[in-house]
Order: sequence, then structure tokens, then C-alpha cells
Amino acid sequence: MDVASTTRVIVNSGSAFGIYTSGQDPVLQVDTIAKGTTITGTTLAKSDTGDSVTAFQVQNNAGKSVATVDTTNKTLILGQSSTGGIDGGLVFDNATNSNTVTIKSGATSTSYTLTLPTALPGSTQCLASSNSGALSFSACSGGSTDLGTAYTNSSAPATITLNSTQLGLNIVDASSAISGDLFDVKANATAGSGKLFSVSTSTINFQDSAGNNGLAFDSTNSILKIYENVSTPSNYAQIYYASGEAVFSASSGVTRIGSGSGNITHGTDGHR
Repeated sequence: MDVASTTRVIVNSGSAFGIYTSGQDPVLQVDTIAKGTTITGTTLAKSDTGDSVTAFQVQNNAGKSVATVDTTNKTLILGQSSTGGIDGGLVFDNATNSNTVTIKSGATSTSYTLTLPTALPGSTQCLASSNSGALSFSACSGGSTDLGTAYTNSSAPATITLNSTQLGLNIVDASSAISGDLFDVKANATAGSGKLFSVSTSTINFQDSAGNNGLAFDSTNSILKIYENVSTPSNYAQIYYASGEAVFSASSGVTRIGSGSGNITHGTDGHR
């Protein structure tokens, strides 16, 4: 059956349906609308017994309510409460692909209401809530977003922009010093111990991608060390100042100043 034109579907007190197109007399009145009935055009469903918390329902085959229109409280209820009921949810399709977005209720500890903001947000504002559930957009503040999350959510190239309020950027050790470095820069995520640049409480270190030392500043003893350019270097030149003297020396071998004729060399044994 196909009922067209401007149509009203009225649920009567005796659980009967009346289908009207105009006037007060139904063009069709039945106790049950047959399966497969199609009603087209503008359609009105209205109870003649007044408002009801279950004025209109859509149920699944097990008799569980998927959707309920509550005309008493002017609400649309999705799902059915109590054990064995149905979790309510809204699913949004899109016109580009088959991916969906679902908004779904969890097992809440109490009933609550969220009221949508009354205006659009400004640039980079965050969604906030009062303790009564009134949502609004306001300046973002606080929170515990880590640097990794901030980087992931940044546009390329990821940038930390300083300002005159927060001033510079500090990396502060814990009250009980952490083990290892405070800051590392690695060639890639699988570089192991290879650190191109690292900062600890005692050393600022530059290495190659294999983890070989190149340049290190020993902040405990104020010594700058420049390592030889070989695989797994252990020897280095060091520069420091102590007891009124600037010292340039080699950890092993000869200390040489210059690279041509007229070099000045000094052995670790004190002989020139």
C-alpha cells in the first residue's frame, strides 16, 4: 500500500491507526498497519490521548526500544535502560567514504545533561564545562598535554613559540634526580644508544649516529673534550682553566699546536 499526498497518521485510544489526507474522516483506519506499508508525502504522527513518555517507539525484534519519542518531556530517547537493554547511540555517515562517527552513552554513575554552547568558538579556543553541564568555548589553559602530543597536533614544521608571559623554555629535573639524560636528540627511533645530542646533569655531549663521542662538555669539572675521529674513540684533547692557567692537553700521546712546519709539540711525559 502506498499512501501519498499530505498525510496524517493518528494513533487512537484503542491502539488503532487512522490515516487522513484532509478533513476529519480517515481514508483508512486499521488496528495494525501491515508490514511493508509505505507512507509518502508530509506525514504527521499524533496521539489523540495526550502527551506520553512513550508516544512513539521503534523496537527491535526482541521488543527492546531502539528509539522512543517522549512528548511529555519533549525528548527523543535512544536505547533502553536497565540490564539487558540497549546502549543509545548516534551514527554519522559521510558522503565521501564508508567511515562513520559514533556518539554513544557509557555506563554513567548518574544521569546528567550537557547543554551545547550558545555561540561559535574563537580561534584555538577549547570546549569547557561548568559543574552544571553547560558547555562553552574559552581560552585553553592548564591540562597535562605532553610535548609529544603537542608536536603531533602541530602544523609542519612543529614550532614552540615563546611569549613575554611564559618567557623561556625550561627543562627541570625532578626533586629526586632522574636516571639518564634530561634531553636527547637521536638520528631515528631505533638508534639505540646513539645520540646526536644529549644533556645530562653532568655532561653535554655530541655523538655520531653510531653513538661515538665527538664533543663533550664535562659540566662537573668544567672540561671541554674533543674526541679523535675514529670508530669507538677513547682519546681526546681537553681544554680547561685551573689555578690561574689555561690548559690544553691530550688524554694520551702528544699535544701539538699547528699543522705544518714550526709545530709545537709536547708529550704527556712533559718533554718537548
